[in-house]
Amino acid sequence: LLWAQGVGPLDTPGSREVVRMAFGSADFASVRDGESLALLRGLGIEGKIEVAPDPVWALSLEGDRAEPAATPRRVGIMLRQWVFVQQWEDSLLEAIHECLPADTVLGWMSSQTEDIPYRSVSDREYLQSLAGRLAAFPTEWVSCDSVAGLSAQMSSCDRLICMRLHGQILAQRMGVPTLCIEYDHKMSVVSEQVGIAPELRVSPDASQIGRASWR
Repeated sequence: LLWAQGVGPLDTPGSREVVRMAFGSADFASVRDGESLALLRGLGIEGKIEVAPDPVWALSLEGDRAEPAATPRRVGIMLRQWVFVQQWEDSLLEAIHECLPADTVLGWMSSQTEDIPYRSVSDREYLQSLAGRLAAFPTEWVSCDSVAGLSAQMSSCDRLICMRLHGQILAQRMGVPTLCIEYDHKMSVVSEQVGIAPELRVSPDASQIGRASWR
């Protein structure tokens, strides 16, 4: 079973062979977008593959979005480390300093809370290093241990700055205005599907982040 996969990029022969073997031996497979399907077909995979939305769109969320407090403003921040573009964090942090009132509460959201061998590394230490550079602002650390808890915290934000696919989807479901930092094509696909305004879509590029109209 391969469920709701986003495929690519596959830049090496080894990665293409692994994907070809995995999908070729699956009893059932689905992908999140047509580009992933096209890539698999290009690898010669001919079996039935469904194209369907990410399952997070179908999650049951309890209650309606909470009405954010009038003051102070609360901005949720869900970022990930991205070493392929240099100094993009510098431009983002500079924009936050310049554009947000000094009493804005920054809610840091770590979506990868622990190391998983051969798969992913906790982003908590990385976020702590960024938060230290914004120490002038009031800071909260948001637990992401459950979807219900995370969505409740996100819903109480006035704005979100998001660099995680599932955080982006949850924000759209709850109607929270979100600056989407599209480090990967999968986030761009969601932005296009739901019609996110162009000025709220940026790549991790210093010039783009500095011009973002979320400020």
